[in-house]
Amino acid sequence: MTAKTSSSEKETRLFRNRLRTKVLLHELSLRVALPFADTFAQWFDQEMIIKGLYNRANTAESNRLTGSFKGRTALQNEQLDLLHELFSDAQDLYHKGPSNLWDALWGEPDQLWKFCKTRISTNAHFMDDKLWSEVLSKQDNKYDICEALRVFEGEIMLATETNYHELPFGYLIEAIALYRLHTHAITLFRINSDGIGAYRSLFQCISNTDIKITLSMLGILDDIKDELIRMETIKLKSYPDYCEKAGLRYPPSDDAARKYASDPLAIHANSERWDDLKFDWVSSDT
Repeated sequence: MTAKTSSSEKETRLFRNRLRTKVLLHELSLRVALPFADTFAQWFDQEMIIKGLYNRANTAESNRLTGSFKGRTALQNEQLDLLHELFSDAQDLYHKGPSNLWDALWGEPDQLWKFCKTRISTNAHFMDDKLWSEVLSKQDNKYDICEALRVFEGEIMLATETNYHELPFGYLIEAIALYRLHTHAITLFRINSDGIGAYRSLFQCISNTDIKITLSMLGILDDIKDELIRMETIKLKSYPDYCEKAGLRYPPSDDAARKYASDPLAIHANSERWDDLKFDWVSSDT
């Protein structure tokens, strides 16, 4: 007997598919330098005719992609298959997201650790795939989740405070993965980490200029912000210890939880976090 899918599960799946659709179309249209629904649709029709997959142009005429570009409608499997005829990575990009964004945000917890690269090398997000594979094959780093959180938070604060380096998009992926791993861990057992830094790091990543530009070009900056705020609000209202370490009284009101989730840096200054992280290379007057 097949289990029925609840209305909330259907809504979640539809929301995610709409977001996947929006990102896919924005990314592909940018690749061919046609970043608008109408011009991309015209180009798409022409390519389909050339390949013999269409008898006549109809995507542009029907405005079929307009709603999809805006995230109002999700692509059908047939449409996704046709895009795959023109872009060999269309399926992967749709399901996994750019730089595995969807896997980090919605994937299973046992798939998240591989995105946590800073624990192996602080230069990980600046390496190409070949170099990273070489480093990964030789690594003997045994950091647990607590140390991975500590190291990553230190790197993010160092980068954002001193302009030590730009933040490649991979930092956002790792921040999401570490945040979700922490959430998953505290559902099972107590860990020796307050977890505050996980969301602070995530917030600092999504506030970074380069990352904001990338998300804006993909049309999802506000969508991702809203999704992360939603996740943090639920976390604050679900775990008393975490909520109190964040500086809120449990149970927090909806307004208090959302206010914190919208700007965690307003409560915990970086100077306090440096003291908590206890790095040998941080001076006492940082």
